[in-house]
Amino acid sequence: MVTYPKDWDYQSLGECCIYKLSYGINAPAIPHSSQYPSYLRITDINDDGTYNSSEKKSVVTNETEKYFLRSGDIVLARTGASTGKSYLYDERDGNFVYAGFLIKASVDEKRHNAKYIVSQLRTPRYWA
Repeated sequence: MVTYPKDWDYQSLGECCIYKLSYGINAPAIPHSSQYPSYLRITDINDDGTYNSSEKKSVVTNETEKYFLRSGDIVLARTGASTGKSYLYDERDGNFVYAGFLIKASVDEKRHNAKYIVSQLRTPRYWA
């Protein structure tokens, strides 16, 4: 079992974020098109937390800015057999609007390390 320094403060994920946790957009996926933003869905996240680009989709919305992922954003699956699966947004994967069955946590990167936080979301302790 992993032990942590006794002087560390433990915080919930929400306490590490600059905004409240938020659900993604409730909109249907459409075939991928350069005219519309790419759409990140639960099925686009591999079990190891990487992006699966094999079946890219797009989404039509007027609320693009509200749902775009940015540096430090972690999304978590909130339903189904993959509940808890996570993805740390990587700009190299492209620009994404995130889907409604995902929850976004925008990590305050001035105070916390998003890579460390997402690593904790892959531990047996988290999954237990």
